[in-house]
Amino acid sequence: MNRFLATKILFVFAALLHLTPLTANEPSIERLDVGVEWEEITNEVPKRERPNWSFRIFKNPKNNDLLTVSCSKVPHKRSFDDTMEFAPGGYPFWITDDRDIVINRVKTERTELFKFPRSPVDTIEYTFVNEIGGEDSDKTIMGQGYSLVMRENAYYVQHTSTRPISQWTAKSIVDRLIRDGNANRK
Repeated sequence: MNRFLATKILFVFAALLHLTPLTANEPSIERLDVGVEWEEITNEVPKRERPNWSFRIFKNPKNNDLLTVSCSKVPHKRSFDDTMEFAPGGYPFWITDDRDIVINRVKTERTELFKFPRSPVDTIEYTFVNEIGGEDSDKTIMGQGYSLVMRENAYYVQHTSTRPISQWTAKSIVDRLIRDGNANRK
């Protein structure tokens, strides 16, 4: 094959690739399989709709940990405060009135931990240990999670517990979310 023909073929391929929507098939939290150790409890959560948001909440029946997975259809670069205050007690902020929670950051940092083809992923990794005042003043909640911003959506994945936890649970769920999004691109 001569160079001219090969160049022409590459040019046509690049043009077609460029015309392919960059935002097609970002991950879907509706299709996300979080594993058998988690039971979905979204139906047990008070119904408070929030425009442009969808969420799923799971509970581990063995230890009562919560796993919150949310998607915002209005992606914008998230601030550290926005991320830390998203689900201070494990539920998205618009569902429960968590006025008695004192937010204590342990770690909040931008990371390049996750990649999604042809779509940048602005990621904040965070860890907090929050104290609950009021009736359960001795209760402490630890949360670890990620806030990811892509072209079409912003995602939150947070593991919340009353005991010490590691980053592996939330990270594995984000990995599944991105892997499933990649699988659905085909």
